[in-house]
Formats: sequence, structure tokens, C-alpha cells
Amino acid sequence: MAETITSMFAQPFSLALPYTLIITDSHVSSPRTVVVNPTGTVWYRMYLAKTGETGATQDIPKEFIAYFVSIIGAIGGLWSASLRANGVVRITYAGTGTGIINFNPGIGNNALEIRTLLGMSGTSLSFVGAGSTQDGVYPPTHCIFSHWRESPQDWTPEFVGAAVSELPDGRVDYLGDGYQRFKRSFSLRGHPRTPTDATALSMASATAIYPDEVQATLWLAPTATPAGTALPWSIHQFVATSMGKELGFTFSEFQQHIAGTQTYYDTGSWTAKTLTSGIAVCRPPWIQLTDRVDLEVTKIGRETRA
Repeated sequence: MAETITSMFAQPFSLALPYTLIITDSHVSSPRTVVVNPTGTVWYRMYLAKTGETGATQDIPKEFIAYFVSIIGAIGGLWSASLRANGVVRITYAGTGTGIINFNPGIGNNALEIRTLLGMSGTSLSFVGAGSTQDGVYPPTHCIFSHWRESPQDWTPEFVGAAVSELPDGRVDYLGDGYQRFKRSFSLRGHPRTPTDATALSMASATAIYPDEVQATLWLAPTATPAGTALPWSIHQFVATSMGKELGFTFSEFQQHIAGTQTYYDTGSWTAKTLTSGIAVCRPPWIQLTDRVDLEVTKIGRETRA
């Protein structure tokens, strides 16, 4: 069941530890040790973030994929990485001979958590020759990818900090602070119920609603910390761990972002309504698909990845 990703949602996450990798490539400095996140707690967001931000707080996160490339490719410029149209990260080697990214070199804090954040598997990735690539086995963590939205209404304004009084003579007194709040409600449709269902339906690019049944911890106590993160992520895990955070999201324009014709994305947060929104599961024989997931976001602003 091949479908096209149209929308993406990304939440900020923090790294507090330095993570050590060993890079082998055709540069004269090879093999060399590199450290991801060497300076303490920094906030990141996948793809939908400004590449030049400091990451000092969750509302000014660094873009993680570009940051990872800046670390492994700082010497020689032989490495690149990109988010693909099917929602997975692709790492590309531009050197000669064999290139290796070793996430578990046995020194310092191993970088297996970095591997997981990128949706990769294994303790190392091997590349042979210029143009060799490795794709993630799953989409990166801390993201939702969706094929189909319903009720795609535009932003709806609400007056806040305002008092209005209608007088007997027809006049209206108004006192306000000049601010308006904007919200947008929508429903995600046709997502696989669990990752196992996603595999059965060949829908790996659409984020599953729930974790697999055997992952009790992710059902009952989901976490966004890298140490507790497992692949693949679910919408349940994303929503439960991102309340109160500033999200990046693009409605219907994901493919334009990938093609390079769009760089703008919106920022906002889940509303309280999202906490109580319903998930309707399709009835047999379509129990593997969800009917709808109702969500609502506020509007904070619009930013560009450039």
C-alpha cells in the first residue's frame, strides 16, 4: 500500500551527554574520533528547525540531521545526510574505498542513541566507494509522518485578554490587549495501528498510532529521552511526550520541502483538547488501520529551515 507523506510534525529533544564515534574514510586523518554534543545540554529538532540556532532552549533547537553531518563531515567533507521523501534519513559517503561510521567504538559514551535518533540500526554503518548510501530502517525519532489529513481547516482566531460589553443603546465597549490566538484542528486518517500492522500493510512511512503490544513501557510511561527511545516511534509516544513543547510542522507541503521548493514551516504547541481527543480504530477486517486521530495545535509563528 504505497502512499505519499504529506505532513510532518517534529518535537524538540535534548541531549546532555557527549557521544563518541569513530569515522573511517579516505581522508588522511582517518580513522578519527569525533564527539556529538560535546558541550552539555543542547536542544535539537529533526529537519523542521533552523540550522543556525544555538539549541540553548527547547524553542530555539538546532536541526539535528544537519548538525550530525557537520560533526562527521567536518574534516574532508566526505559525508552528507538528508531526509528522504519516504521519511527516512539517508547518509551518503563521497570518499573512495571504504567508509565506516562506528557508533560503538568502546571509548567514552557510545553513540548508539545517536544511531537510534536517526532511525538507523546496527553498531556501525559501512559504505563502499563514492556515492554509497545507507538508509534508516525506520523514520527518525521524535517525529510524526502522515499521508492523509481530514478537516484541513485554516487557522481559526480567538480573542484573548479581552472584555466586551454590549450596551442598551447598541454600542459595544471593548477592552483588550491587542493579541489574538490562532488554533488549527485536524484529523490524521488511515494510520497503521501498530508498527507490526505497518509492516503487514507495507505502510512503514506512516507513523503508527500505538507501539507494539509487547512494549508495555511505551504504552504506559512513554519517554522522549534518547536513552529510553526505541524504534519506531508512535503517535501515542509523540503526543504524550511533546505537550508544552514548541513543535515544528508542515501541513501538506512535506514533499515540497524534500524537493527544495519550500523551506517555511509553522511552529506551535498542542492544545489541551489534544489530551482528550479520541482515536477511533477501524472495525474488522480493517482493525490494522485507524479511522482517525483528532489533534489541535496553536500557532506560534513561521520559520524557515534555511
